[in-house]
Amino acid sequence: MKKNVIVILVLLVMFAALGVPGNANADGQVVRLGYTIQGGGWFTGIVITNTAIGDIENLKVTFCHKDGSWTMADRKELGRLSLNEMKVYSLGDLYEGTLPDGTYSLAIFHVEADLTFTVNLFIMNNLDGIGGYGFQQFSSEPR
Repeated sequence: MKKNVIVILVLLVMFAALGVPGNANADGQVVRLGYTIQGGGWFTGIVITNTAIGDIENLKVTFCHKDGSWTMADRKELGRLSLNEMKVYSLGDLYEGTLPDGTYSLAIFHVEADLTFTVNLFIMNNLDGIGGYGFQQFSSEPR
C-alpha cells in the first residue's frame, strides 16, 4: 500500500511538471537595435512586421541614450500589430515628442509570450548629394 502511494505521488508530480510551460518566453519578445541615428544628414527608418500566429497587443519602444540612460519619457506605446501586419516608422515617429539629433539604441518589445516579430532597420544619408544606404533585419527573441 505504501509503495503504491509513493508511485502515485511520483506520477502526479511528473504529470504536473509536464503541464507547466517553460519560463523562457514568459516575459514576451524583444528586438534590440544597437545603433540608430538622426541628424547631420543621417536618417533611420524601421519596419516592424508581425510574424506570429496572432495579433500582438501593446507593442512598445524604449530609446536608450549614449550614456545608457533612459526615462519613461523615452518609452512610447506603438499599440497593436495585427497578424502579418507591417508598420513603417522613421526614428522620430517612434519618439514621444521631438527627438533630439543624436545616436540611440532601441528596444522594441511586448509582454505576450511566443508572439514573434521582425524589425528591418535602414539607415540612409544624403551627405553632399551622394546618398548612402544600409539595411539589417532582426528577429525577436525571448526577453
